[in-house]
Amino acid sequence: MCELGRAGDLAHIMGHSADGIPLVICPDCGPVIAIPRSTQDGEVVYCRAFQSELTLQEKGDTFTAEMNGKTDDPVKLEHKIDFDAINALLTQIV
Repeated sequence: MCELGRAGDLAHIMGHSADGIPLVICPDCGPVIAIPRSTQDGEVVYCRAFQSELTLQEKGDTFTAEMNGKTDDPVKLEHKIDFDAINALLTQIV
């Protein structure tokens, strides 16, 4: 595994939970946040662990997160279904 990593053979999967779905690290508490495949630069997501609002900035093929502040709205902290990822999986299966 180490040799594959050093050779760059794992670079296409590093930092992604599935093809085209980047993982973002919360800058304040460290948990990884899976974001929807359709995420665009400047979108807002929420860290459920720290209950914070984060603005995503596109950086290459992934995003960095900048904290906007905490939220006390539990609806914003609910998990959102990534229908694009589900449809892509179903398309592969069928």
